[in-house]
Amino acid sequence: MAYNVIWVGPADGANHKPLTVEGTAGASILPGTLVAQTGDAIAKSDNDGTTASRLLLAREVGEQFGKKITDAVASGDHIICVAPRSGEFFNVCIAAAQNVVVGDALTSNGDGTFKKAGASDAIYCYAQVASNAAAANSLLLATV
Repeated sequence: MAYNVIWVGPADGANHKPLTVEGTAGASILPGTLVAQTGDAIAKSDNDGTTASRLLLAREVGEQFGKKITDAVASGDHIICVAPRSGEFFNVCIAAAQNVVVGDALTSNGDGTFKKAGASDAIYCYAQVASNAAAANSLLLATV
């Protein structure tokens, strides 16, 4: 499925706006990547999923700037991230070779992508579509 945005919003999203965080990209970051904020710096999360951390996703730059959802934010550029709240829908980068069904819990893969959560992993979100992502960084619709 082709996606154009990271933050999709809640089901009743007429008057809802995303909770955003801004900073400077510490590396090249794809939209939908799990990121961590340290001061003004935004970097790919290296959390391996065994402990919980803040759910913060890199947001797309936008077609109005000539970018597509598949275009990474370059290192040193301004980046806008979204912090999903309960009931909101968003697209996340999934790790390679993940066989996910609707309702599967997702956790951090340690490289900014998400993987199917194991029994002892911290749960970040839940898959809203089935996917057999062969390629890393494929986008998957999820919710908190």
